Amino acid sequence: MIGGYLTDTAVLIKKPATDVFGSETAPAEEITIDVLIEYGTRMVVDRAGNEVLSSARVSMRDRAISHEDRLRFDDIDHGIKAIEKPKAFGQRHVKVFVA
Repeated sequence: MIGGYLTDTAVLIKKPATDVFGSETAPAEEITIDVLIEYGTRMVVDRAGNEVLSSARVSMRDRAISHEDRLRFDDIDHGIKAIEKPKAFGQRHVKVFVA
């Protein structure tokens, strides 16, 4: 049901795979996904517990995503500041806050 609201497109750039020495063993995977981008400044709490400003909230279907990944939209790579996984619409989805 949430799929009807996902009217924008973004590229999810997964963190590159690394070996035990920290060297990249595979290039970063880029996945084109349907999203809903809601622009607006919001105060969110990042992984370290610091309050930071987010410039947009991006909603998408539930998927494996981490703070080390990046989202590309509007020709800009955005870092992920916070991730929420609420349950609504009868299916899981993810809200990602980017800077």
